[in-house]
Amino acid sequence: FKEADALHYINLALDLDKSHSNNWNIKAIILEAMKRYRESEECYDMSLKLSFDNLVCDNKVRMLYSWAAQLIEESKKLIPEIEKLQKMEL
Repeated sequence: FKEADALHYINLALDLDKSHSNNWNIKAIILEAMKRYRESEECYDMSLKLSFDNLVCDNKVRMLYSWAAQLIEESKKLIPEIEKLQKMEL
C-alpha cells in the first residue's frame, strides 16, 4: 500500500466531485495511515457533513483513539526532559 499514491488518486477523484462522501472517508483513512490525524479528522467531518454514516463515525472514533494513543506515547518521552529541566531550575 503506497499512501502517497493513494492520496494523489483520491485527491484527483475529489477534484472531480467534492460531494462524494465516501471519497472523503477514503481520504481520511489514507491520511490516518500517514499519521496526519488533524487532516484525517477534517476529511471525516466533511464525509459526515455530506452524508451521515455509522461506518464513518466508527472510523473517526478509531482514528481519534489512535491519535490520542500517539500523543500519550509522545508525552511519555517528554517526562524525562521535563524532569531534567526541573532539576536545572533548582
